[in-house]
Amino acid sequence: MATDYLLDTAIAGRVAQDDPLTLDKLAQQARRIFVPIIVIGELYFGAYKYASLHQSTKFLDMYDEFLRRYKRRIFVPNVETAQLYGAIVAELTTKGQIIQRNDCWIAALARQRGLTLATVDSDMLRVSGITVEMW
Repeated sequence: MATDYLLDTAIAGRVAQDDPLTLDKLAQQARRIFVPIIVIGELYFGAYKYASLHQSTKFLDMYDEFLRRYKRRIFVPNVETAQLYGAIVAELTTKGQIIQRNDCWIAALARQRGLTLATVDSDMLRVSGITVEMW
């Protein structure tokens, strides 16, 4: 059965780089693909950092194209997302299982939208109330 996916930064980066294994997996399993705006920010952070170190716009150009392809599938946090983010951070903090704050925003969007999170980050398995697929 096809699944609706929310891509984390690593998976979105692979898609942007046209990684054949990732694209094949999405073609076989995904009904729809969505990207959090937080992921877009993380991709561009890496691209600008790379550009300043290597005097190359390679990744900026790649992520610009990715953004053009997926711009209608980008989710932006709202008040409900913020409430879920607060609940996730509080739950993980109470358990002593803190994860990166951007990951909490991504998890909040996955929970809010009822999407399966495609990730390589095992920290996401700590978040309750979301479905995680480790890629």
